[in-house]
Amino acid sequence: YPWTVMVTDDFVPYAQSGNAGVSSTTSTLTATVYAVAGDILEFDFKAWGEGSSTFWDKCSFSINGVEQISYGAYNNEDWETYSVYLPAGVCTLEWSYSKDNSVNPVGDYFAIRNVKQISPETIRGDVDNSGSVDISDATALINYLLSGNSSGINLENADCDLSGGVDISDATTLINYLLNGSW
Repeated sequence: YPWTVMVTDDFVPYAQSGNAGVSSTTSTLTATVYAVAGDILEFDFKAWGEGSSTFWDKCSFSINGVEQISYGAYNNEDWETYSVYLPAGVCTLEWSYSKDNSVNPVGDYFAIRNVKQISPETIRGDVDNSGSVDISDATALINYLLSGNSSGINLENADCDLSGGVDISDATTLINYLLNGSW
C-alpha cells in the first residue's frame, strides 16, 4: 500500500501510510539519499493505531535494512521529532506501518513530515570532522590515501586543493597549510 500526501489544517504537507482500515497489511515509503560522514537525518512523526508496549500495529523506520526505531502505534496526535546520524554513502530509508488482523475505527496510520538531511558545516582540511584543522587531519588523510578506507573521514573536507577529488596533492596542500597557516 503506497503512502499518500496529506495537508494539515494550517497547510503543512506530510506523508501518511495508506493501509488504514485494511487488516494484515503493510504500507511502506522508501527513499534513497547520499550521505557524507556526519550527515544527520531528521523528521517529525506521529501515529495512531493499536498498540503501546505490545506491538499490534507497528511503526518502524530503517536505514539500509537496519531498523532504527520500532514501536507499537499509539494514539499520538502531537508531532514528535526523531534524528539519527546517517552512514556515509548511499542510504536507503524506509518508513513502514504494519497492521495486525484487526481494524481500528479511527486513526490507523503512521505519518511523517519535515524530512531533512542536515550536513555538517564544511571546514576545508577538517578531514576527521573534529571542528578544527590540525595534524590529526593530515594523518587521517594520508591513512585514507594509503588504505582507501574512508570510514570516519569527510571526503568533502579532504579535498584541500579544491580540485573536486581527493589525492596526494590534497595531503601536500594540507601539510603546507599546517606549516604556513594559509591555503
